[in-house]
Amino acid sequence: MGHDHTATNRFTYMQINLIEREYIYQKPDARNVEVLELMTKGLKSMQNYNFKQREVICKFANFKKVLPNEIIYREDDVQDCQYIILKGRLAFEKKQKSCSDMPIVISLITDGEGFG
Repeated sequence: MGHDHTATNRFTYMQINLIEREYIYQKPDARNVEVLELMTKGLKSMQNYNFKQREVICKFANFKKVLPNEIIYREDDVQDCQYIILKGRLAFEKKQKSCSDMPIVISLITDGEGFG
């Protein structure tokens, strides 16, 4: 019997803690890229990159915890990075002038998906 190597976009809290430790407490040149590669290569947002590209991303990426309802960027902001959701979900909202600038959700992304 073979092992199932199907990619999953769900991380356990233990995996997230390991990723967080590599990104927060290690300088980029001291990160264990092999561990990060094993954990991130199956993510939807990483599947378009080859190994060398994923290696560079894992080596130089930053880890950021985002609080519930925290605004990451606004519609007119210039994007200079890519975000990957490890655990949780993110809503893209747009204010509707016809509804007194009430925001509506135009897109929702979750574990393993990226944007930016």
